[in-house]
Amino acid sequence: MIIVNQAGYHYVAVGFGGLFLIPQIYLGYKSGSLKDVSTISIIFIFLGSLLWSYYMYQKKYKLYVFLTGFVCLNSFVLLTMQLKQYYMRFKKHVKTFETKDTTNKSIHEKNVNSDKQQQIIFIQKDDIKQRIESETTKEVDLTEKTENEL
Repeated sequence: MIIVNQAGYHYVAVGFGGLFLIPQIYLGYKSGSLKDVSTISIIFIFLGSLLWSYYMYQKKYKLYVFLTGFVCLNSFVLLTMQLKQYYMRFKKHVKTFETKDTTNKSIHEKNVNSDKQQQIIFIQKDDIKQRIESETTKEVDLTEKTENEL
């Protein structure tokens, strides 16, 4: 092959190999979502490039150490972005469960209760008691007495 025998071919190939995560980082930053990126794959890329960096360091291949270190750094950035975006989605989701300001609600309830004068009426019949709220100002006794009770 003519391309393989050219001087600098391996540098171009290695350069493109090192830049493959840059578009993903850019799109994730721009869209604010990395839901479609596999976390497991990014972890494998991170660990693999970290191990390759160490191996290349031991073999004294400085160019490859920088390249694999760059891939390791990019995968770490992606993992950090995923974690941050997950936390933001989780925080937004949790806010939907929180109640609204209870102090304003209790003040509103006090105003409603003070406007309406509610009385409680107890109905007693055959040992059954019911509590009924009504908006009357007059007390009513609905206790039924039979002749046997008198």
